[in-house]
Amino acid sequence: MEILTNLGELSDERLAEYVAALREAFDTLIANEAPTAEQIDEAERYAEAVETVAAEQSNRAAAAEALSAANERSAFNTKEAPSNTSSS
Repeated sequence: MEILTNLGELSDERLAEYVAALREAFDTLIANEAPTAEQIDEAERYAEAVETVAAEQSNRAAAAEALSAANERSAFNTKEAPSNTSSS
């Protein structure tokens, strides 16, 4: 299985499919009773890739949360401010 480096370009759905495929490939490799050194190295690469995907997903969630908070602040700030109607 190919390890992708362009995670930022993948949709959330494609990212989820990719991590599921990585986990499946990892599980297949570790299911061997006597894995070769090459299979262990490959499984480690898959595990690292899963961690990278998890970080990407976490970054996306944080960015979405920050955007939501910014939108809430913006909506609050654009509400009509009380007018100063005091007479001198």
